[in-house]
Amino acid sequence: MPQLDFLTFPSQIIWLFITFTALYIIMAKIALPKLANAIELRRDIIARDLEEAEHFKDESEKAEIEYESLIKEAHSKSNVIIKETKEKLSLQFEKEKKKVEEDNSKKIIEAESKILNAKNNALSQIDSIATDISKTIVEKLVGSKGLKVNNIEDNIKLTINN
Repeated sequence: MPQLDFLTFPSQIIWLFITFTALYIIMAKIALPKLANAIELRRDIIARDLEEAEHFKDESEKAEIEYESLIKEAHSKSNVIIKETKEKLSLQFEKEKKKVEEDNSKKIIEAESKILNAKNNALSQIDSIATDISKTIVEKLVGSKGLKVNNIEDNIKLTINN
């Protein structure tokens, strides 16, 4: 094997030195700067993305706080509206209730006056009905020729009133 021959060692070491030096120069001047730039660019992109993420996080927290405050405000406004509506409806209900009560009381008064009129008419007619019935009964029992009509009616009225 020629690699193990001691006579070729100095030339192999020279070529090794030349090859590694060339490789080192190529790597140091061309490849490593490109890699360093790529790594630096990636670090910058990652840092910028982290800053954007932090910025978006702050904005989302602000939006969440604003959203919660808007919800609380909407709840309080809705409670006020509900309270006002309840009060308005309560007042309207009371007005309608009073109106219905007034209408009912008027109808009750009218019905009571009609009942009173009917009662008075019935009571005033009771005397004439009782007189007619009594007169008919007396005429059937005694006969209509033996008694005077006016006298029977007067006697019946006196009897009814006492």
